[in-house]
Amino acid sequence: MTMKQFIYLIISAGLVASCNEVNQQAQESISKEIPEPQYSLSNSQTHNKFSRSISPALSVPNGSVIEFNTEEATDGQLNSNSTVKDLASVSFDPIHPLTGPVFIEGAQPGDILAVTLHKIEIKDWAWTAIFPGFGFLAEEFTEPYLK
Repeated sequence: MTMKQFIYLIISAGLVASCNEVNQQAQESISKEIPEPQYSLSNSQTHNKFSRSISPALSVPNGSVIEFNTEEATDGQLNSNSTVKDLASVSFDPIHPLTGPVFIEGAQPGDILAVTLHKIEIKDWAWTAIFPGFGFLAEEFTEPYLK
């Protein structure tokens, strides 16, 4: 079983007039109930880079509520039964899968999108690791570690 996160978002396309307006909208959304998702993306609808060449997985009207099911950072290469020995076989090619992308109907290049995160659920398990030779402190942490 892989870890999945369920993220509910309200997506609004359009120019945001000021930071004060954004803060006011954020405060108003905190006091509201969590809306039901109108659309859903599965954790199989992923890619691992930002590129305009990637076709949208979903096209939605402005203001839609979307449920994003995301994959854990190794795109399923690690699981709750993984051991430190499994770190040696992790491929960095699919690292950091991104669910989407989502096209907001009516949005134009240069528009600022306001996004509200209504809920984040983290399921079942998680991991943290040290990959030898990887990261900002690679020379300090040379032995693999998995928790």
